Amino acid sequence: MAWGIHERLSPKEVLIHNMEHGGIVVWYNCQGGQRPLTSAQCDTLRRDLGRVVQVALDANKLVVMGPYPQMNRRIALTAWTKIDSFDEFDVRRVAHFIDTYERAFNPENF
Repeated sequence: MAWGIHERLSPKEVLIHNMEHGGIVVWYNCQGGQRPLTSAQCDTLRRDLGRVVQVALDANKLVVMGPYPQMNRRIALTAWTKIDSFDEFDVRRVAHFIDTYERAFNPENF
């Protein structure tokens, strides 16, 4: 899947291939967590996550972001063999995960 911010994500198998190439996948589920988010709250979450992801993309980092309604948590950050899932947006936590794990695994030298 193309790096970037998407309204829909490709099948998980495709995103796993992105991670195999050193990429980060940022997933969100506005219905996850203790209580579902309102439409306005969901827009805020997408905007806030999107800002962090866009900074990474502008720095030529391999990141893809999109919804994943099947998960129980509100936010999940994934890289090859790594996952961090939580319910409250934390800009530092998201940025740190991307900075730490982006291109940390890249067996095909992508």
